[in-house]
Amino acid sequence: LCKMDVEGAEYETLLEVPADSLRRIHHLIIEIHNSEPAKQDALRRKLESHGFEHIRASSTCADVHLFSNAQWQESSCG
Repeated sequence: LCKMDVEGAEYETLLEVPADSLRRIHHLIIEIHNSEPAKQDALRRKLESHGFEHIRASSTCADVHLFSNAQWQESSCG
C-alpha cells in the first residue's frame, strides 16, 4: 500500500519514477491536485500503462483516489 500526498508534486514524482518501482505497489491512495489537462492525462496514462485501475474517488474529498494494480504480484516484493 502506498499513500501519496505530496501537495502538487504527484505529477513530477510519478511521471519520473521508474516502472519497476510502480510494479511494487499493489494499492495506491493518492491526492491528485488540479493541474493542466495534459499533465492529468499523462499521469492517468502512466498509471494505466503499469496496470493501475482507478477504483474510486473519496466521497468526502474528490482529489483523493484509490487505484489497484492488476499487474502486481507478491513475488515483485523484495
